[in-house]
Amino acid sequence: MNSEDLVELIQDNDDKNEWGEIARGMCGDYGEGPESFEDGDLIDKLEKLGYVLEHEDGEGGREGGGEDFWGVFSVSKNGEEKTYFRLQGFYASHYGSELNDIYSFEKVKKVPVQRYDWVAYKK
Repeated sequence: MNSEDLVELIQDNDDKNEWGEIARGMCGDYGEGPESFEDGDLIDKLEKLGYVLEHEDGEGGREGGGEDFWGVFSVSKNGEEKTYFRLQGFYASHYGSELNDIYSFEKVKKVPVQRYDWVAYKK
């Protein structure tokens, strides 16, 4: 599944405009999965079509977290391999956190990254 197919699927089934709240809820340090919105019609419709959306990761959206605000979620159909998508947004202390566009997500994959940090030490 590519992002265009997913946007079409969501828009065709989102009669009550629930996607914005669901998408925002999957972002940031305290992101939640679509299961926290299980009372909504959109998730029910997608599940009846065989689709499962899951929250995978997120960061930002809080004071001290910089301006970064994003979330990664997965989509699978009928138990097939998951496809991962990232939603991107921003955070500002005077404004709060917001997504750039609820329908602007990109297909991503998880890759290992080596990281270094600078720490104080005594001789």
